[in-house]
Amino acid sequence: MQLRLLCYNQTNIIANHSFINITGVCFPKILPTPINFLLLANFRTYITKFMIGKNKNMKKLFIALLATFVSVESIFSQSKTITGGNDHGLIICAQGYLYTWGNNYSKVIGGPLLGIDPDDPKTGGNATKEYVTEPSRVKSGNLTFSQVTAGSGAFNLALACNSVVYAWGENTNGGCGQGASGGNVIEYPLPVLKGETPGYDENGNKGGDYLGGVTYIAASTNSGFAIMDDGRVVAWGGGTWNGSTNKTSPVYIKDKAGNDIQNVTHISGGDDNCLIRTADGKLYGIGPWNGSQQTAVTYATPVLKEEDREELTDIRM
Repeated sequence: MQLRLLCYNQTNIIANHSFINITGVCFPKILPTPINFLLLANFRTYITKFMIGKNKNMKKLFIALLATFVSVESIFSQSKTITGGNDHGLIICAQGYLYTWGNNYSKVIGGPLLGIDPDDPKTGGNATKEYVTEPSRVKSGNLTFSQVTAGSGAFNLALACNSVVYAWGENTNGGCGQGASGGNVIEYPLPVLKGETPGYDENGNKGGDYLGGVTYIAASTNSGFAIMDDGRVVAWGGGTWNGSTNKTSPVYIKDKAGNDIQNVTHISGGDDNCLIRTADGKLYGIGPWNGSQQTAVTYATPVLKEEDREELTDIRM
């Protein structure tokens, strides 16, 4: 079962996202199995009554319901997001912090690649090991995260609870989004540069130099992709999706006519491509293996049905 944890405070509600708003605490949205749907429905009812004080027994019910949630797949005691790269793994723990393990060095570019915090009292000794065999804390200070993805390569993307995107690991082709100044290895999570986007600061406020206002991220071998809160998609890194040139900071993905792809609800990265779903149920591909019976394209093109070459529609999530 996949869990996604997304975060916000009491006054900041973002539509169409997996949030349960309780005094600024991060809670997961659970995929809608019947039992989880019932629990969530009851949870929303109980917590609403509890917060507005209409029922004196709501505190007991609230505590009991949290205990029930804990018993259902250990929601609050285990990781909220897991992902695997080429030869390493990443998780977000229940508190929103990042942990990783696997291959920490590349024979070609060196390392360390995993970003392990050397000052962590429990796992800091793993920071310089070539192979790490236990989940170890990634150095990210007090930042908490809602999503992490390792794509299929040796770099990582993580979406902070304040909507800013961070990256670290192999940066040979610009996958970490650090512009021309980025080296071959980014040792610890750094905010991705804003590129063509308006820009946010590291606290998630508009007007900075970094990629923020993001609702979802995906990664391929050497590239990152992100859905912006206005429904558009940006991408950066190296691959045939951009003509085999390294886009070292985010650019908007466009269609064949040169228009930004709009109303995007989901993305998924492959080895060197990305699939994009829009709110009307259409599916687009960019790069090789794009589903349009073309070798490779540098713009988002509709995925076609094999039997009649009509556009594939009514894609549901």
